Amino acid sequence: FARLLKPFRWRSPRATARMLMAFARAERSSFFDMMEAANTTTDLSRRATYLSHAVDENRHAQMFSLRALELDPTLAFDDSLSRADFEHLFTRLGEARFLAFVHLGEKRACAQMVMFRDELLSFEGTPRADTKTRALLDAVMVDERHHEAYTRTFLSTLAPAEKELRA
Repeated sequence: FARLLKPFRWRSPRATARMLMAFARAERSSFFDMMEAANTTTDLSRRATYLSHAVDENRHAQMFSLRALELDPTLAFDDSLSRADFEHLFTRLGEARFLAFVHLGEKRACAQMVMFRDELLSFEGTPRADTKTRALLDAVMVDERHHEAYTRTFLSTLAPAEKELRA
């Protein structure tokens, strides 16, 4: 379905900017959940890693917001775009399920960014080429892959049995 939306996703700088603002909102929301995890876990190593992840999420939110505003400065006047959700996922799910949730989310985000980056690459040499947004996606993907890997590692220590890990 996402691939079918390609012609609409990149149709204008405003459309791209609104999509990047949605990414920024998701990253801001993740920041709050990672901060809750860092403040709640009893394991010092995981606490440090969650805190580092929160810093990454905050940086990503800023990067997406700045690029969106560069593409469409009028978005600075839309307060609804700067909101964030805080769902208390760590508290609600517990640490193992929280890590599974984050792991799958990072995996999906990375796949989505690869698809978007490849779409932008297909516009190379045309007026629709957007090398700045493509570079932004590439930069964020590095962190997303790291987040995907560490959550899998932590999850395997919290839920060591393969059946438990899959659940």
